[in-house]
Amino acid sequence: MKYLFTIIGRSKIARRPEREERAGSSAGRLHSRTTVRRASQVATLPPRPVNCASLRWTWFTLVPLALLLLSGCSIEERIERREDRLRGTWIIEKASFNEDGALFNDNITDEFAGDRITFYRNGEVEYLTGDGQFFVGTWFIDALRDLDDDLEFTLDADFFDASGFLAFRWIGTIDRLTENNFNINIAEVDGILRLKWDKL
Repeated sequence: MKYLFTIIGRSKIARRPEREERAGSSAGRLHSRTTVRRASQVATLPPRPVNCASLRWTWFTLVPLALLLLSGCSIEERIERREDRLRGTWIIEKASFNEDGALFNDNITDEFAGDRITFYRNGEVEYLTGDGQFFVGTWFIDALRDLDDDLEFTLDADFFDASGFLAFRWIGTIDRLTENNFNINIAEVDGILRLKWDKL
């Protein structure tokens, strides 16, 4: 089952300071005392009024356009970059389980010892356990905003056994993804499974 999330980006429009008017001087024509007096008079002139209608029009015109561009392009590009990094074969480094309400994680790396996972460009995935069990399935990366309005990248994957039955499913949040390291937190019924992988 795929979940559809609507991403709305935000952008900030910086306000440029208005140009300061400088008083010119007629060199050689005015006495220095007159020049000083005129400069002080210009400095005490009241500031020019701001055209609020113009600023309002600019805000309501540019912001939706920026939101559209950011949500339509940059998010997709960031997802694609993570898909490129994820492709390839990974071997388990560490596995832990954080049971709901528990203060500490349980180290369960031994249960995943020797496990390998391979992500392919066409959206297929293969999982080989350390004891020789083999699973195939599909995967995709998505993006959503959390409660703090921060962008999170998620990984959804379904794994099927040799008979074509669904063996297990990942619905997790990507905690770290570089060229060499891949960490994912997978939501389970009674807690969070945390898996750390190294690139082969």
